[in-house]
Amino acid sequence: MKMRLDTGKIYLAMAEKGMTATEIAKQGDVSQQAVSNALNGNRMGK
Repeated sequence: MKMRLDTGKIYLAMAEKGMTATEIAKQGDVSQQAVSNALNGNRMGK
């Protein structure tokens, strides 16, 4: 079963907290490209 991110909610939360994808990547200890791919629906990590 494929999971789908509700990117609208993620972008809204990012805006409310004033965070960028780069900051999320740093806090999550993943690459910025991984976060970008997930937000764009290209790939999801494990």
